[in-house]
Parts: sequence; C-alpha cells; structure tokens
Amino acid sequence: MRSRKSAPGARRNKEQIDDLVIELLAKANAPQSAYDISARAALAGTSLVPNQVYRTVARLIDAGRVTRIEALQAYALRQPGVRACLVCTECQSVLTVAASPVETELVKEAAMTGFELHCGTVEARGLCSDCQGTEPTS
Repeated sequence: MRSRKSAPGARRNKEQIDDLVIELLAKANAPQSAYDISARAALAGTSLVPNQVYRTVARLIDAGRVTRIEALQAYALRQPGVRACLVCTECQSVLTVAASPVETELVKEAAMTGFELHCGTVEARGLCSDCQGTEPTS
C-alpha cells in the first residue's frame, strides 16, 4: 500500500494536492484564502504555492467539494445541503444554512426568465450574534 506522503522533492499528483487542500480546509476553523492555505501547508512541512492552490480549489469547486466565500475571497469545504453563507462584516465568521425557501424562490425566478441554475451559494452580510451591539473595529 502506498503512503499519501511524497518523498522530499517528489512531485505530487493532482489527487494528492486535492487531498492536501481538503485536509487543510478541514482543519481550519474559518474560510481560508489561497495564501492562508499555502501558509498552512508550509507550517505542515509541505510546499504549496498560491498558484497551485488556485488551480486546486477551482478543480474542487467544479467537483462540488469546496465553495468560495466571495465576501471574504476565501474557500471552505462544501457541506451537503448548505446553500447560503451568512458572513459577519465585523469578525468575518461564516455561518452556513440550508436556505431552502431562498433557493426555491431563486429556482422559480430563474425558470421564469429561462435561466437554468447549475449550482451556487447565496451570501448575505451582517453581524453575527457575538458582534451585535459591539463597536466596529474599523
């Protein structure tokens, strides 16, 4: 049985890089930018430059395994059934929700205009329960 870790200096294949990015995102407690993912890889003793990260997350987004949080310019693991991200503008925390009624309405509106939806995530910005009532830091 072959080990997931490559020998030092050995080239990794796409599947190994995909697995690494998935692992790093799974261990993170918040969405990560490409540079964050690259830095986390370096801390783990693996070289992964931001360009590799961008290519990898594009593949993983296409495969439905990762989602991009546009408001934060960051990436997170896609969770089954999650169609909306609530992004706190103060602390940048992200709460994911199913948003079934929103999705249902969006699909209906798209159908009425002849637009076919393939996938997507709705994002809304506001203040999380911890940041409500606190003074803005900016």
